[in-house]
Formats: sequence, structure tokens, C-alpha cells
Amino acid sequence: MSLSQPVGPNARSAVAANQAIVAAARERGSALNVLMAETRWEGLQLNVKEYSRLVGLDAGTLQRLERSPTPPDIETADRILSFWRSQGLPPLTIDRAARLCAQDNGRNVGQFFRRLALVVGMSNFERDAEMGRRNLTKLVHRPCPYGLSRGQGLIRKVLPVDSPLREQLLQEYTLTWRNHMKGFLTQTGAPAPMVQLHLAVREHELSQVRIKGILVTAGVRARDGITRLFHFQPVPWVVAEPLAAILFPPNELSALKSRWMAEVEPQTQRKSFAQGVRQGKETFGLSNAIIAEALGVRKTWGISPAEQVNRMLRGYAEMFYIAPPALVAFLVTTGGKPPTRLQSLQAISLAQRLYKDRALVLASAKPRLPRETIALRLTRESWGVSAEQLAVKIGAPFTALSIEALERGKLRSTRTDRDNLRAAVFEIGQARLDVALQNLRAIRRRATTETRRQLDPKTAANLARFAAARAGGFQKLSLRTRNDDRSMRPSDEVTLSKIAKGEIVPSLPVLARIAHATDISLSPHVRADWQLQFPAYLHRTIPQFATDIRSRALRTLIAQRYPSVRHCARDLFSDLPERQITHVLRALGRGKANIPSVSHIMPILLERLLLDVPEGQRRFVDQLFERGGDLALAREHFEQAHGAQLLAGDAIGATQAELRDVGVRAGSS
Repeated sequence: MSLSQPVGPNARSAVAANQAIVAAARERGSALNVLMAETRWEGLQLNVKEYSRLVGLDAGTLQRLERSPTPPDIETADRILSFWRSQGLPPLTIDRAARLCAQDNGRNVGQFFRRLALVVGMSNFERDAEMGRRNLTKLVHRPCPYGLSRGQGLIRKVLPVDSPLREQLLQEYTLTWRNHMKGFLTQTGAPAPMVQLHLAVREHELSQVRIKGILVTAGVRARDGITRLFHFQPVPWVVAEPLAAILFPPNELSALKSRWMAEVEPQTQRKSFAQGVRQGKETFGLSNAIIAEALGVRKTWGISPAEQVNRMLRGYAEMFYIAPPALVAFLVTTGGKPPTRLQSLQAISLAQRLYKDRALVLASAKPRLPRETIALRLTRESWGVSAEQLAVKIGAPFTALSIEALERGKLRSTRTDRDNLRAAVFEIGQARLDVALQNLRAIRRRATTETRRQLDPKTAANLARFAAARAGGFQKLSLRTRNDDRSMRPSDEVTLSKIAKGEIVPSLPVLARIAHATDISLSPHVRADWQLQFPAYLHRTIPQFATDIRSRALRTLIAQRYPSVRHCARDLFSDLPERQITHVLRALGRGKANIPSVSHIMPILLERLLLDVPEGQRRFVDQLFERGGDLALAREHFEQAHGAQLLAGDAIGATQAELRDVGVRAGSS
């Protein structure tokens, strides 16, 4: 078929009309209008009627392409460019038209592939790339671009090696991919140096496993912020440097470091949500267990309520609905009281720290949420409102499934819809917050009453139990009571728990250390109880002290002033071996008071041990030893000599059962 310039009587009028169309396109039309008009008339020398017949499209459609700024749909563009290829037009002309029809501006990988499909023809593209038109359309609207090497491989599949466009399009794709990826990463709100680093990571297609391996090999620990780096959260340069050193040449690495130190490093000093909560907890004396109780958290999946709150603080999103961050922020900012305006602003600011970090995760993770619905999802998470709760609150036409589909971008929504949903979230959250604040006030009132009770224990066992409660557990109490001298402290939380149960009775100085560590007074009630419990503990657990009350009296006198026999020996008996004192105490307990090794040392022990004891106890011990360890005789002669009844506080070393048997009444000297 000949496409030569038409001739004949009407040729001049046809030429004039087509030249006028080309001129109008050049003067007022878009680049696509100009290209379409020039190619049809000046390149192919066809008028509109003949052109439409050969292309197989309506003449009006083709005329609109030469006059309207709206580009054609892909089917129309494919048919036109297929005709151009059949007429042998240059590949560069085909590519230029494909670029304009696909609106490829060098910033969207999907538009680039639409252009590529038009360059080679849609049928060829679908066959060689194994990608249908529907998938191609999805690619155009994909927020995160296709992989770099994957896209380059696709270009090589659809363009032959001898194609003059192959290398050009490979280079253009790389630039388009970088622009698209940079725009996508910038939307996360991460600082520019972090965007630059992540762009290089994606370009080199390093997996998270590979990145973690690089950082760990370089000495970066997980707690230094490897996970935060993955989620576009600011990390110190020392975390990013090993990775950046692999991805950038020295001159670019130096420039990146300078920008990182100026723009990213200061942000790492910002307190995290968990740090802000920790500060608020310390201010009001709250614990994770108290917060969990105020929120009504129950044991779930075998996880304690306190641990569920702890996991929420560490960023476990599945715990947000159980322990909502916004509610926790209000609790630790107000201490349970109705918030003032300033406290409300402080609580909102605290919650937004986690809000921003969570936004980065949602923007970078899969499946990704549309930008317009991320705010709704974050608000729901922050206030701990489930889709089911929100659907019940707002009613038809919304359901839990439709709300979740809306957030994922699977269901279209208006700004009004999203605003109404967020307003409903705030209403639900506020109602739950009011309940949580009331609960926390009640808990703190109970805690105040319990604290008063804890500050005045009546027994040694209660003192240890109350001290552990005030310290936050036996382990923390053990840390508080540690001392360089091991014998001056309870060894571990197991020992402390046994003291709290009455299974172990420590010396009075050790008990005093437990009390002092938690600001509890060692009251006369506790001292009196200890004086009865310590001999009973010796009688029950150490056979060497069971037979003779005199051995328990001496050992109790030692324990009343010293944490151990060793300390007493160093202080009062530096001229005697410690083993000798221990031997005397045990021999007495076994009923061997008359053996020489005991009898000759006993006056020295009594003289020194009774120097600083109360008068009543000293007199009782004197009578006890004079009467050969007979408690009944000692009591009788004590009361005859001093004209007063023997009190339990004076009968040092006797158990409660022994005192009851000889009729000694309660009381202290």
C-alpha cells in the first residue's frame, strides 16, 4: 500500500486542512498532540479518514488524540503504535510516543513498564514477560517499586539483544527505580541520610539476614538498634557505619557520616515511649502489674498481665489492644487523677512517640497500608479499639470486615468516613480511659493503706514479706540488701522467701538490714517476736542447740548483736579461736556443760557477752547458769531475788512453748 502525498483536484484543500491541524497542535497542544499529528501527516502522509481505516480506530478518537491533552488508554495506544511499527517508523519515535502515552515521568516504575509494553506491543509483552494487563495496572499503582534486578531482567526478556533501545531503557529503568524508591522511602518520614542508606540497601538487594550478619560481625549488638534500623527509626552512626562502609565509596561515606551526625544522631537522644512510661511509673510509684490491674488485663496465652504490659512497652503491636499505649500514657502522666489540659497534652505527646515509630513500621512492612488510612489504623491501635468494637459503636453500613478492608485499601472511603471512624475510636477510648483512671485511684488508695500496714509489721516473717512487697519482689530485695560481706546479707531471693515464710530466722542485724533497705522500722514488736522465734529456730533445725537452753541463750545473745559467731569472735574474743566458741555453744546444747573444755571457758563468755545486754536479761542468764539450765528454777529464783515476775523479754533463749510450760507471761523488759 502506498502512503504517498495525495494528488488531484481536492489535494490542495486536504493538504491545507491537515497542515492546519499540525500547526494547531504545535501552537496549543501537548507534546503527545504534536507527535500524533506530525507522525500521521508528515511521517505517514495520511489524512484522518484513511488513517483511522488503516489503524482500525474511530476517526473521532484519533482526532481527539491530536487535540485533547488526555492521553489514550493502553489498548488505543497499543493499536496505534502497532500500526506505526508495521510502517517501519524509527524505534526512537515509537519509544517517544510510548513514553507520552504511558505518562512516564521517570518517577514511577509501573509507568515505565507500561511504556515498555507499548514499545514492544502488548501481546508480545504479555507473552515474554508473562504479565497480563491487570497485573501491569497493579504495578502502576504499587507504592513500593518492583525490584531493581527483577525489572532489569524483565527488560532483557522482552527486548532482543540487537534492539537499539535495550541499553537505553536499562539505564532509564535504573534511574526511574531510584527516583521511585527514594520517593517511597521519603514517605516513611525517616531523615534524609537514613533514606539514602536504605536506598543503597535496596539497590544492592541486601536481605535483613545479610544486613544483620554484617552488623553482628562488626561488633554491633542486637540491643544497639539493629531492629530499629530495619524500621527506619533513628540509630547511632556506630550502628549504621559497618553497613554504610560496604555500600558507599570513601568520599560518599564521609559525606553521609557528616549528614548522619547532624540530622539522625540528635534524634537518637529523644526519649522513647518506653522511657517516658518508665519515668512516669517512677514518679507515681507504679508498676506494670498495677497498670495491668487498672486496665483490667487478664492472664492470656499463659502470659502474666504485667508481662503483657511489658511487651506492649517493647513495641509488640498485638498487645496494643490489651494494654493500649494511649491509656498507659495517661495513667503514668496523671497517676490516676482526672487529667488537666497540660497533662493531657503531655500524655498525647508521649503516646505519639510510639505512634510515629509504629507509623514507620506500617509504612515499610507488608502488607502496606495506604497513606490516607494509616492514621485510622494507628489511632485504633493507640487507643486499643478492635475493628469489632468500632463496628458496634458506629453501626451500619460498617462491619468489622469492612473497616479492616478499608484500612488495607481494599474498600474505597471518603475523608468523612475516616473522620467519623476516628471520632468513634476516641469516644470508645475515652470511656475506657475514665474506667482505668478510676481503677488506678482505687488501687493507689489500697496501696496507701497497705503501705501503712507494711511500715508497722508485728513479726519477723511479716517484716521480710512486707519488705519484698515494697521492693518489688524477693529478687529486687536481695539486690537492695547486698553487701561486700556475704554474712551481712541474705544470700539470695530463695533465702529471703524462706525468711518471709518463717522457715529461716536470721540474726537481728540481718533482719535490721532487710528493714533498712525498704525504710521499714524494726519495731519493738518485731524485736520481741524475733527473740522468741530465733531460739525456736535453733531448737527446730540445729540438734546441737536442742537439749540445753543455756546454749540457745548464748547463741541468741550473739545473734542479737552480731550477724554471725565469726563477727562476735572478732569483736569480743579476739584472743580466742572462733572454733573454740562454737565448740562451747554446741557442747552446751548437747548437755555437756561440765566437760573441762566448756567449764573453763564459760566465765569468759558470760563476762563479755553480758556486758551490754538489758539488766533483766543479764539477771536471767545468771540465774539460768547458776541453776544448771533449769528454766523453772531460774524463773523461781529470779522472781524471789528481784521481787518481780519474769517476762518473756528477759527469758532470753527460751522458746514460746518452754515459757508457757513454766508460766512466764508475755511482755518485755
